[in-house]
Amino acid sequence: MAAEQSAGVEELYKNFGVLADAGETAGEKLAEYDGILQAAKGSANEKKLAAGFITRFYHLFPTMAETAMDTLLDLVEEENDMIRRTAIKALPDICKRSPDPALCAKVSEYLTQLLATEDVIDLALVKTGLASLLQKNTPAAMDGIFSQVGGEDEGVREQAIDYVSSSLMSMRHILFIPHPENEKQLVRHVKKVLSDVTGEEFEVFMEMLSKLQFLATAEGAQEVMDVIVQQAELSAEFKVEDGESVDRFITCFKQALKFCKVSSLYFPLATVVVEVVLVLGLYQLWCRKGSCKLNLSFTRTIH
Repeated sequence: MAAEQSAGVEELYKNFGVLADAGETAGEKLAEYDGILQAAKGSANEKKLAAGFITRFYHLFPTMAETAMDTLLDLVEEENDMIRRTAIKALPDICKRSPDPALCAKVSEYLTQLLATEDVIDLALVKTGLASLLQKNTPAAMDGIFSQVGGEDEGVREQAIDYVSSSLMSMRHILFIPHPENEKQLVRHVKKVLSDVTGEEFEVFMEMLSKLQFLATAEGAQEVMDVIVQQAELSAEFKVEDGESVDRFITCFKQALKFCKVSSLYFPLATVVVEVVLVLGLYQLWCRKGSCKLNLSFTRTIH
């Protein structure tokens, strides 16, 4: 058995050497690259080595790209810790030699799914990989990450939102300030996922947006205010007896106040409230609860 494993590793290194020495003609060595892919089904040592070799030459074999990606993803799911972690670490390396944004988005999507892992070492490797992809191609990486924010797997979705609101935002000075167009794309992604969020998630996303320089512009502030108006569902009939509607309005109203302040621009609160009857409806609700005296800060803000 040991002899077979040794022979497998030796053959793997041989294939690697052929590809490494081939230079510009390496892409013609299909048999050698296929040999590396097959090694991913061998011993533990072969699998660990294959993970790195697959990504090293991935860009040279577009006709084998799907098979190579599937092979690497199989290694990412290995029970053996060392094999799995080697594969996770290698996964973002696929994009190092490829300018294809679709590939970066796909790898970012796969890594985002892995955020749900309970293994702290795996999680650290996943976050490191996502950070490297965000720095390489911010728009494409965000596409992949937000595909999971809007996904159906609640566990992955929750972890993806946490990553975006913490790790991604901690990199905003690198990702966004030199490239304001990336901020605008983030706003577009957030607007898209806000069509289906909880009240708590809405506040998390609003807190994210409040940190963007884009909000210092009239365009940015107005765009976020429009998001708040949409979230408040002011176009629908407001039912003062509906506690959920009241809570949603109050949450959105508070966010509107925050963004008026953050933006350093004046936006009439009529943009958010739109219908005076909405305020009157809240007033009636408070009266029914035995308090006909509106909160002074709220009243002053309305006026």
